[in-house]
Amino acid sequence: MNKIALVDCNNFYCSVERVFNPKLEHKPVVVLSNNDGCIISRSNEAKALGIKMAEPVYKIMPYLKKNKVSIYSSNYQLYGDMSHRVMTNLNYFVPHIDIYSIDECFINLNGFEHMGLINYSQTIKQKIYQWTGIPVAIGVGNNKVMAKLANHIAKKHKGDGVFQLNSLEQEQKLMKQLELTEIWGIGRRSEKKLKQLGLESVWDFYTSSQMQIKQVMGINGVQLYYALHNQFNNHQELEQSDKKSIASSRSFSTLVSELGPLQQALSNYIMIASKKLRKQGSYTSAMQIYLSTNPFQQNTRQYHNCINIDFAMPCNDSFKLIRIGKSALKKIYKRDYQYHKVGVLLYDLSDNKQIDLFSIDYLPGKEKIRKEKLMRVIDKINQNMGTDTVFSGAQGIKKHWLEKRNYLSQRYTTNWNELLQVN
Repeated sequence: MNKIALVDCNNFYCSVERVFNPKLEHKPVVVLSNNDGCIISRSNEAKALGIKMAEPVYKIMPYLKKNKVSIYSSNYQLYGDMSHRVMTNLNYFVPHIDIYSIDECFINLNGFEHMGLINYSQTIKQKIYQWTGIPVAIGVGNNKVMAKLANHIAKKHKGDGVFQLNSLEQEQKLMKQLELTEIWGIGRRSEKKLKQLGLESVWDFYTSSQMQIKQVMGINGVQLYYALHNQFNNHQELEQSDKKSIASSRSFSTLVSELGPLQQALSNYIMIASKKLRKQGSYTSAMQIYLSTNPFQQNTRQYHNCINIDFAMPCNDSFKLIRIGKSALKKIYKRDYQYHKVGVLLYDLSDNKQIDLFSIDYLPGKEKIRKEKLMRVIDKINQNMGTDTVFSGAQGIKKHWLEKRNYLSQRYTTNWNELLQVN
């Protein structure tokens, strides 16, 4: 039977800040979302103070100051690089890893049973902390869903941060203790539907009928059902599917009224979205551009609009998408409005590029290969040297519309001017 482990970085964003500022150890730390809006990461000490996830920071700022909580803006370049280091080091211990998110990774432990999976997991945990400074919790199960449940115990209830589900009795005991949302793949919407059927816990889901689960959640629910029953021998295991659409947008730190800065912001978001598109090997056949004023400022004039563009030939070329996106934005832009947000949605995605011989976008073979190679080179440079090392001039140089980040730490590992200095 398969042995899969989920390696989950503890309070990842806060842990990264602590790596470069050891004075934060054993002190409450929080990291904020874009525009310093809400709390998205908390150290254990911050959790002990009753600080909640997604809490708007302006509401509890006096409480944070009173309790001397260290506050940081999201430093995604630093977090992304530290995540890459953790994942690269995991590959040292196992031949196959499956990265699930910036702070979570599934590893295949098949073939390591003779070393004792608990002992080997503890070695991995110890070495990851030694090499990167990031603490992790490791849960081991027979598939990804059970590994996720095991990781919950490893993180919440095990002092050494490692836990293995290795018997049916143990698995069933755990299921009776956990809420539905602890199952990987069940969100708030599915939880609400399942509770309407009287299913309150993971155990209720486990003991329910397969047909009942399918009626509520479809094939995804059935796959979860099989995972909890360890019946993947006849059914394909859950895999992280590619995104069916990709969106990129941010609220501005200050309101923007001119078309030029709006086009610069949009160009940045298209660059981000198209990079994600290429990373999963996809092409987009349609794009939506949208912009809006701030709906929460009732005393100002309001305007919201969007425009959809269909492509004759699927595309993942950043420069082409930027050119089309800027032109589309110009059509829906209106003067004399204070804009709060602009963004892009790429949809109708596919994994192959069908050629339309009658399209004016058709490129001869060599030109097509050259453009795709250019995109790969740009992605590689930005991955190795830091975001926006190479960028389109349409993205602008001085980005006054960028989100507010008043508590930003240095980009210690991705910017030459912000390297850690030791006196």
